[in-house]
Amino acid sequence: MGLVSRQLEPLGDRGQGVGPAIARSAPLQAPRGVHREAPFHRGNAASRQALGGAHRADPREAPRQGASRLGARLLQLPLLAALTLTFGLGCARSSVVETALNGDLKTLRAELQQAEKRGDLGDSEVRRVAHAVASREVRSVDVELAIPRIRQVHACASSLSAVLEERAEQADDAGAEAQLMLIDAGLDSRKELVDRYQRAESGAWRAVAARLTTGLGHAGLRQQLMGDGDERVRRAALTAALVARDKRDITPLLEAARVDPDALSRSRAARAAGNIGGQQVVLGLRDLWERADETTRVTIVEAWAMPGALGSGGESQLVWVVETGEALPAVSAAGALIRTESQYASSGVALLERVVKGGPATERKLAIAWLPLGEPSTLERLKEAAKDADPEIQAAALGRLLHTGERADAEKQLFKLARGKTGAAFPARLALAAGGVSEVAPLLKQDLGDKQSSVRQQAALALARISQFSSAALAMGDESPTVRTRVACSLLLALK
Repeated sequence: MGLVSRQLEPLGDRGQGVGPAIARSAPLQAPRGVHREAPFHRGNAASRQALGGAHRADPREAPRQGASRLGARLLQLPLLAALTLTFGLGCARSSVVETALNGDLKTLRAELQQAEKRGDLGDSEVRRVAHAVASREVRSVDVELAIPRIRQVHACASSLSAVLEERAEQADDAGAEAQLMLIDAGLDSRKELVDRYQRAESGAWRAVAARLTTGLGHAGLRQQLMGDGDERVRRAALTAALVARDKRDITPLLEAARVDPDALSRSRAARAAGNIGGQQVVLGLRDLWERADETTRVTIVEAWAMPGALGSGGESQLVWVVETGEALPAVSAAGALIRTESQYASSGVALLERVVKGGPATERKLAIAWLPLGEPSTLERLKEAAKDADPEIQAAALGRLLHTGERADAEKQLFKLARGKTGAAFPARLALAAGGVSEVAPLLKQDLGDKQSSVRQQAALALARISQFSSAALAMGDESPTVRTRVACSLLLALK
């Protein structure tokens, strides 16, 4: 029997043996009561049956009257061939990598822990495991699970190009998402995909066409797709407009920023307009301000701060927002004046110093993060905040002081918080890691067992930040697929 039709015997919780060479991965199976993984699609008879077989219409095709539709174009590359591209036939895979590819979650977690204790998780091994884990998540046969996993590997797409290309061969929505990742990563810019998919029945595949409408000759189609009924298509067209910087898009972009029912589309439209710049854009965004909610106003601030808009009146609008002193938008505008080294940056600094002294915790933390460290007055504000009654404000301020001449004292105080039982313990640990203090690793390793998946994920990423890759790798056996995927992607980036 050929490789394409052979199957893996799934590993159960009892750790039974692995079957022969395969064309389809088994699910990473969690223990009972824990989120179970979806299986990962391969181009064999079973996977074709899972997607509806050869009789399922190809959603990438435009609707046709009186004509039969093509069946789904399914994956033909066997897993063994894909792994050959990744690892090479001459290289034997370790037990951990083998389990990451073909085993169950409980076994993977145990093998990672054992390998870490033995000191067998060197940088190259961690990278191989990360590639295996991220690849397996991307290959999920369940489209609803595969799409968020594919989006989560956006930052490390170049390290997973072969896997994404393989997934993009499928006609489902996850295949379209994989194609978008390849385009965003600059790994595929074929303009013929515009003609191929602009009238596709599937919105996900029309989005592929929309994302590539960045050329001068695509303005009309790009603007047409900004009004598509599917928000995925509109988002992709708006991203294309951000890249294109075509003045012909200004009016439709401002209209989309005003009326699009999707918040993300409105945000992208405002940023795309800001990237084009000019007085029409700056004034158009000011008109939107009066009716905008706080989130939209922050987006408008970001658009005014973009190079195209900043010199066309955007800077004066940022000063105006700072002078109004209105909550989060004003803090964002102050930060923008500082980051762009505006001649009015001192106005921004003054506002941030006032916010640091008092106000909502979210705004205070943001102001602390954006305060420049070169001014004596800002250093004093940070020292004051380091003694604040709110321990989380203390941790934020001490984290900034790590990057000043006050480092030694700030580190000592942060460790005191990090070892404590208050809500500042974990933020303090993260601040120490951000400051390059590797001695915080044992505390962060404890956080890998936290009940909250977000804490486990942040702890693993912090461990990677201080080059504790073998400890961070333990999170690739996490019960949460989001944690596994994001950590694997982070490790791929760190160990390039």
